[in-house]
Amino acid sequence: GRRPPESCVTALNGFQDAALYERTRPSYPKEAVEKVHELAAITAGDDSPPTIVELGAGTGIFTRLAASSLPPSATYYANELNDAMKRKLSSSTEDIDQVVVVGGSASAVGGVDAPDGEADVVVAAQSFHWFRPYPAAYMEARRLLKPGGHLVMIWNERDLSVPWVAALEEEVINPLYPPGSARQQSGEWLDTFEHFLGSYYGNLHHVTVERGAVQ
Repeated sequence: GRRPPESCVTALNGFQDAALYERTRPSYPKEAVEKVHELAAITAGDDSPPTIVELGAGTGIFTRLAASSLPPSATYYANELNDAMKRKLSSSTEDIDQVVVVGGSASAVGGVDAPDGEADVVVAAQSFHWFRPYPAAYMEARRLLKPGGHLVMIWNERDLSVPWVAALEEEVINPLYPPGSARQQSGEWLDTFEHFLGSYYGNLHHVTVERGAVQ
């Protein structure tokens, strides 16, 4: 059969050590969580509990932050394709009633096990760049959203103006990724997004939150 793109192979096979991923990946600023809640509340309105779908939820680092502070009547679908990550996601969110862990692949329309047109927000935290080889993923996000809903893409970025951080990026991190890997830093995901969904979603709004430096 057709071999998956190298970036997909990296995503599926390179993160099998879910416990290591959980320990070493950074968390997210509260402002990111608050923005997702704000947008979900705007779309849902005053009389309806919000519904959020997270694509590529990983081990649940963002999921736990966002879902645990939602009202009890809210629904938070957390989608993850990688089996090891999904197991960690399920175990780390089992006490959060709002979370529904779902399978399926965002690389095909109808692939995520969540209903059509119910999401006030579709969010991808540190994951949307992995969808670049799969144009259908962009339409899948559209399928999940209700009219007027919001697609939110979140990334933690390293401050490359700091010399040792730039050296770490160049000497340690970059060699980990094979040529052609889907990386947020390349900006290629944005070209694909604008080609397939720019007319549907309208303008992209960029919000940057600065966090304290790591010593």
